[in-house]
Amino acid sequence: MKLNIFYEYSYILYSSELKHTGNINKAKLVLLKCILINPSNFRAHLLLSVIFFNEGNINIANVHLSLCLKLNMTNPIICLYCACLYNYKEKYETALLCLEQAQKNNYKGPELFILQGMIFLKMKRNVDALNSFLKAENLYPNCVYINTFISLTLTLEKKFDKAKKIVKEIFFENAYIKSTNALLKDIYKCCNSKTLPSKCLLNKIDLFLKQECFNIFM
Repeated sequence: MKLNIFYEYSYILYSSELKHTGNINKAKLVLLKCILINPSNFRAHLLLSVIFFNEGNINIANVHLSLCLKLNMTNPIICLYCACLYNYKEKYETALLCLEQAQKNNYKGPELFILQGMIFLKMKRNVDALNSFLKAENLYPNCVYINTFISLTLTLEKKFDKAKKIVKEIFFENAYIKSTNALLKDIYKCCNSKTLPSKCLLNKIDLFLKQECFNIFM
């Protein structure tokens, strides 16, 4: 059977669309069909690993990740995913090494620096985190998502006026965010009172960082 790369790629795109619309089981079936067509499609194995990991099926996720690595060890997206996994397991230094490898493999997207910044925040290396987020912002200017991390990091560094200015600009340019983004509202309150985030808020931030790690990957 002659392999059709474009036909396979349509399965990958369709499965991603299904995942984002909440049809997880159907997305898995589509990816499994893609693997039946071509067992060497590392992207299908990678996406299945992500889905199974998010469902808590760690063993199955690791099987697909192992197959993925055997098929293609140099793809930078795989390096990003491995960084996400090591970050989740709180093996931060190893996660950073994975990101370093992604850079060596010529990955130039802002996601790398966003993830790097998240990991630095978990390590309490706020200055390094800020530098990473600023690199991401340089690649993708005026992004609310990135600017949220920048304002958060500035707040943790007690640079309340700078953080407040960024949050105010976000609210001004995106009126709906003021009523929907709880994290930004919490950051704004800290800036107004010039106080560091409470332990409760820090716990919320920690959970946010853990969840967002995989969201940026997908």
